[in-house]
Amino acid sequence: MTCIADPARPGLACETETGSSLKLGFWATGTEVRLALLCIRRHYAAGLGPGETLDIAETVLAEVLNNICEHAYPAAAPGRIDLRLLSCCGRLGAEVRDTGRAMPGNRLPAGQLPQADRPEGGFGWFLIHALADGLSYRHYAGTNILRLTVPLRDTEAA
Repeated sequence: MTCIADPARPGLACETETGSSLKLGFWATGTEVRLALLCIRRHYAAGLGPGETLDIAETVLAEVLNNICEHAYPAAAPGRIDLRLLSCCGRLGAEVRDTGRAMPGNRLPAGQLPQADRPEGGFGWFLIHALADGLSYRHYAGTNILRLTVPLRDTEAA
């Protein structure tokens, strides 16, 4: 499987290890995040079991990756995002790495609903905490490392 955002500037590179795992490397831009999400859907869609869906995983990964684009790197100088995924036992595990700014206090933001008086935003980390399990974050040797798992089954429909 090959997904390249722009052959003149290799941005999105997909490296298939096996049917259940996928490694992606891409620039922290909205366009390349969208391409990465399409690459993930294309890679995993055919292998889903009965009742499994990528909807929850795609929502969580979109929030995480867009947060990196918006907060970890300056808009004028986007850095790289490396993403490793592994599908097993009805779950999708993810490890996301970037070399942008560390999260405030070197820890995950709280997963609380935003205050009502805020004009917009603040729902991303609430959604991530609500939909993902096993969230962990550390900043090590200049690299942000976020790990999480998400169900491939819609728990509401089960």
